[in-house]
Amino acid sequence: MTHAYVWVVFVRRKKNKSGSTSVFILKREKGKQVLIKSMGSSKSTLEIASLEEQACLEIIKISTQSSFAFGYDDDKKHIED
Repeated sequence: MTHAYVWVVFVRRKKNKSGSTSVFILKREKGKQVLIKSMGSSKSTLEIASLEEQACLEIIKISTQSSFAFGYDDDKKHIED
C-alpha cells in the first residue's frame, strides 16, 4: 500500500529583535507551521534575497525527492532487523 502526502511548503521571512531577518522553509501540517529548515539570517537585503533563492532551490530538491514508501517484503525485512 502506497500513501501520497501533499505538503504545503513555503519560505518565510522573520524580522529579529537584532534587526536582522531570518529565512525559513516551513510546511503546514494539521493547521500548524512546522519548521523544515532554517536557511540563515542577515541584515543585508542582497544576502536575504540570496537566502530566499537558496530556500526555493531547497524546496525543489525536497519536493522532487523519491517516495520512501516501503511496498516490498524485502524492504520491510531490512527495517525489522
